[in-house]
Amino acid sequence: GMWVPSDPAELDEYLGADNKLNNAGVRYLMMATSLVHELSPGAAAIADEFTGFPSLCTATSDGGLGFDARQASALPQHLRSLLKTRRDEEWGMA
Repeated sequence: GMWVPSDPAELDEYLGADNKLNNAGVRYLMMATSLVHELSPGAAAIADEFTGFPSLCTATSDGGLGFDARQASALPQHLRSLLKTRRDEEWGMA
């Protein structure tokens, strides 16, 4: 993922720049989460996202992506680091 600025002024510029944001991808996610909620009102759409993308969990009717929860999992990065830097025998079980 791309780094998303936290400063509101920089964030507006970031979101307004067509070359930094995949608008088709954003529209697709909005349609997908809307469809999930329409077809199964009790379902939860969970995004595995760690960049802090704004409006990720805002309703699509309010311009957000429509996810219900954000999971910021660092596990994949941790596993990659272990695989690159340690032998299997060095992994702890705790």
